[in-house]
Amino acid sequence: MAEHPFKPHDEFFKASFGRLDIARDFIQQMLPEEVVNTLNLDTLELKNGSFITPELKPSYSDLVYRCGINGAQKNAWVPFIFEHKSRPDRYLQLQLLGYLVAIWQEQIKQKQPLTPIIPIVVYHGEENWKQRDLSAYFGKKLPSSLLPYIPKFDYLFTNVHAMSDEQILELNKGLLINALLTMKHIWSPQFILDHAELIFVGLEEQSEGDKDFVISILAYFFKNTEITREKIDHFMNQLPNVLNKKVMSTYEMILEEGRQEGREEAKWESTLHMLHIGFDEATIQSALQVDQDFINLVKQQLIQE
Repeated sequence: MAEHPFKPHDEFFKASFGRLDIARDFIQQMLPEEVVNTLNLDTLELKNGSFITPELKPSYSDLVYRCGINGAQKNAWVPFIFEHKSRPDRYLQLQLLGYLVAIWQEQIKQKQPLTPIIPIVVYHGEENWKQRDLSAYFGKKLPSSLLPYIPKFDYLFTNVHAMSDEQILELNKGLLINALLTMKHIWSPQFILDHAELIFVGLEEQSEGDKDFVISILAYFFKNTEITREKIDHFMNQLPNVLNKKVMSTYEMILEEGRQEGREEAKWESTLHMLHIGFDEATIQSALQVDQDFINLVKQQLIQE
């Protein structure tokens, strides 16, 4: 168990943007054309973990890709950091800056040339959140003479919730459309129940890889809403036969997973409480049937509080 695991938004983001086809389509469609034209997207590859230092490993939703540059040497790469947010993060730029520095330090350690890095932030929360510069952290009254001493870098910010369905459908790029529509409407379960044909558009004929992605969408939906069996039946009837066969099996799978996570959550909260009031760790292990790794993870949360 690597971390406190109850993060369905992060799980779905990683299941979606961890796919090479979705990441490639996103880069091709959402980055400025002049940037895309400099890239050899045929060389795009997932390098998750290759640039991330031990201090950054707990950041569950980070995905790191790299891509070659047209006409450049074979070792000329541009890394992409995909960062997911489901709610506004006041200090996003500091987090991104930490990633940039960590990657450059790793490149120096590996005796590799330093490369430009493109941070990509995909936000789908309901609250309004605008992109801003790092200098905004220092207040409006900061003398302009001090601005040259504040780091300045850009990042691609996509607010999925602010995109219209028509804008997403116009992307005309395979599973990226389904991923973005699902992320946009996950906050409105009834909309998904009533518009299954929109969320699953283009998935009537599936490859083997697409079948796994359909399950990811269904699992994400079921984990974020309480839904009756009657509504499940209505939902199934809106889907093509090739899709609705997966609905009930995924639903039952999520119910069982929920029961297991409920037991895990109870252990987590009990461990947290016992640490709070001073129980020794050996007693906690014996009483709750948890191991030392589990206790260490809970202690991390205790330190953060």
